[in-house]
Amino acid sequence: MKRSNFLKFVLFVALLVAAVTGGIYLFHFIPAQEELLRLNLFDRVKTAYMLSEKNLFKGAELRDDLMLLKQIESISKVDDIISAFILDETGKVITHNKTAEWGKTYADPYSKKALASKRIFRQKVNEPDAYLFSMPLPSSSTLCIAISNTKMERTAGTTAGNAALTGLIIFILSVAAAALFFRAAYLKRMDSLVSDIKAVALGGVSAKVTNDEMGKIAELVNEIASKQEPANPRPSAASTETRENHALIIKELADIRAEGIAVIDADNKVIAANQKAKELIFKKDLPPDSDLHILDAFASSDALELVKRSTENPGQTVEDTINGVQAKAKSLGPSKERLSGTIITLG
Repeated sequence: MKRSNFLKFVLFVALLVAAVTGGIYLFHFIPAQEELLRLNLFDRVKTAYMLSEKNLFKGAELRDDLMLLKQIESISKVDDIISAFILDETGKVITHNKTAEWGKTYADPYSKKALASKRIFRQKVNEPDAYLFSMPLPSSSTLCIAISNTKMERTAGTTAGNAALTGLIIFILSVAAAALFFRAAYLKRMDSLVSDIKAVALGGVSAKVTNDEMGKIAELVNEIASKQEPANPRPSAASTETRENHALIIKELADIRAEGIAVIDADNKVIAANQKAKELIFKKDLPPDSDLHILDAFASSDALELVKRSTENPGQTVEDTINGVQAKAKSLGPSKERLSGTIITLG
């Protein structure tokens, strides 16, 4: 194999590896990450709505504007929510987290679609860059929640940048690996050839070395002389955040004595729950899925409210009575932006 062909082969292998890796990132990893970010965004709206749903329906039925305003203000405090408001059947703003909008009538296409829908409805809004969620309420009113898409797109852009950097690193490493592998195989063949040449020179072998083989040796010697020994970089350490979170939760559990225990992670998904907890606060006949969100798993709105209060006060124990049983919740972590998880105890 001539040196030029050898280099072409190494480059081909490297490009093939880079193409496969790039395809995986472009058509699987990045879209999956974007979808995950979107689902997290939608879960945030869903959580905000579910925690206020009971009082929203009550306020709409009683036409109690003060009660509705209190719930709207609570919803609007959730991260990334731009606005929360309630429209009557004509599109008139009943209440809004921005007082300047009160009494206005919305006639834009998005509001019309929200009013026309008889179920929970989601639509993409271009200006501002957001998603608009709408939910029908009693008395022909409609709740609308607009949540910003900017942070998600910025995060997705960062993910794409990291993917590109990872692809470049993989390309460089694949070039180096292919070069080292085939260079080693090439050297082995050349070592054998050099032995034959020495034997010929001493008259011990009758075989004749061709000019092409001599050219290969010359090229190989030049290549070896011009190359430095590649560095052996240390592999980067894997993220330990999840393990640290679980360790903190397990340490806290060691001191708990209660009949019912449920453990929730930082994304409000159920990690584990014993039978007593399932009987008291969980929905019946749930699928055996350890990643259920509390909105999908909990049958008790009081339990949802308890978790909400707990996550707003990390490190403190909040209490309530659920189904006649004393319930406590404690969220672990230095702040509500950096939670490790939440533990609920019952009884």
